[in-house]
Order: sequence, then structure tokens, then C-alpha cells
Amino acid sequence: VYEAQTTLRVEQTPSQSSSTDLLSALQAPSTIETETEILRSRSVAQDVVDSLGLQGTISPAALREALHVTRPQANAAILAVSYQSTDPQLAARVVNAVAASYIARRNAFQAVGSRTDNKRIPSFWVSKGAPRLGWGWAGHPHTRLGPAGRALRSAP
Repeated sequence: VYEAQTTLRVEQTPSQSSSTDLLSALQAPSTIETETEILRSRSVAQDVVDSLGLQGTISPAALREALHVTRPQANAAILAVSYQSTDPQLAARVVNAVAASYIARRNAFQAVGSRTDNKRIPSFWVSKGAPRLGWGWAGHPHTRLGPAGRALRSAP
């Protein structure tokens, strides 16, 4: 069995609350934990399966189960992503595809906040029982309502 591993530096976002607001700081989710969950998310796994043409070979759920995301040092903003396979090239391709998908998603969200003329906003929704990540448009009437909300709003 071969294991491929890559490391990613996670950018810590500064807290929006003051340093005296201890309760808010304690209740806020950890950036590292959040980024770990994104790396292990169904959408990243689906991206990997699709980009590597692994349909029928491994499911996104099985890939998520076999993918290991760890924090090598408790005080460092670094995550290690590893994957084991009997095929060394596949192991390397999987961790590289996970990193590429994660970086593309992070860059897309950072770009949204950096341009004032871009009206796109990140949107989360549930479809077929799974959380989905995509884009909506600020001020667009269908951005957050979905089909049921549109039907209700257009009713006489």
C-alpha cells in the first residue's frame, strides 16, 4: 500500500469581535476545523471523482472515508491530506486533486469579497439530501427562496 500526502497552509481569518468578548470567541468555530470539513466534504470528493474519471471505481463517499486530514502541529495553521492506494500514481493524483479542488473553492470565495462590482455571493442549500455549495446573486429574488418560495410569492 502506498500513501501520498500533501500539506496546505490554512489562512486564519482575524476575529470580528473584540478581544474582550470571550463568550463569542469560545462559541466561534475553529478555522482549522472548518477547513478540515471542507477538505473532507462531499463536494470536494465529487470534484475529485469527476476530475480523475473515477466514476464506477470509487464513490465520493468511499473516497471521503479513505481520505485523512490531520493537523500535524497543534499551533500551526497547516493541514496534511493523505490517501492510501495500492497504485502509487492514483494516491498522488487523489491528494493533488483534493488540494486543487479545495484551493479553487477557497479562491472563488475570496474573489467574491474582493470585488465590489461582482454581485455574486456564496450560497449553501440542500439538494437531494446533501448540502450544496454554489453562487447566488445579491438582490436576486430567487437567490435564497428556492422553488417553494417562488411559488408562494407568485400566488395571488
